[in-house]
Amino acid sequence: MTTLIRYSDKNYFGTVYLSKQKIFRKFTDSKNCLSLIKSEYEGQLWYSKMLNSKSPFPKDFFFRNGQKYVDTLAIEGKKINFWSSLEKNYVYVENIIDHYAKIWPKKNHVPCHGDLTLENIIFFNNKSPRFIDWEHFNILGEEWGFDLAYLLVSTITMPSKAKELNMIPSKELYIFENLWKKFVSINNEKRLICKKPFTIFFKTFKKNKWKIIIKCNKKKLYPFILTNKIINQVHEVTSSTVQS
Repeated sequence: MTTLIRYSDKNYFGTVYLSKQKIFRKFTDSKNCLSLIKSEYEGQLWYSKMLNSKSPFPKDFFFRNGQKYVDTLAIEGKKINFWSSLEKNYVYVENIIDHYAKIWPKKNHVPCHGDLTLENIIFFNNKSPRFIDWEHFNILGEEWGFDLAYLLVSTITMPSKAKELNMIPSKELYIFENLWKKFVSINNEKRLICKKPFTIFFKTFKKNKWKIIIKCNKKKLYPFILTNKIINQVHEVTSSTVQS
């Protein structure tokens, strides 16, 4: 049995689940988005190498140059709702910070997942995270912490967006501040991403390697759908955290 998980008529990119083989297949009918299929494969390959051999992350995925799909064996775990409050998701997010710090190389410039949000993370026993959906992956990457900053900011902006709130609740901002302090403590606080992450996000999205992603689905990158009011709220917290 084949089950359609998602499909976009705009960019002809989708995912199906093949229950008999227990495989998720990402596919595209668009030449413009063929590179996303290749990135999915390359991202999974890089990530699996960074994890230790006892990891439950699947080592079996299949891709040939020029083909329009990539297969990945299904893995057991659970997702948490990205629209839930940060208060509810706090422990999960803390574990993501620890996981990133452990797995990503300690270099100024590192490979980039490109769309690290709670929607693209599966949790195993003891809330251990594993990152999925690597179609935005770039081996040349961005500065260390780009993915992590992108994830952390999404944990307070996306719930507000989903609930159609004009502003982020003050309680959520307070909780976010504690997590951002942890992010700054393992990063270099002199980096602009620690003070004004959205400035770095939008600057990064102007690079050539992001143009295909934006062309395929600009709204897939959540900073493009947020209001200036919400962006300013985040920058007030991140800036004050660096200065304190």
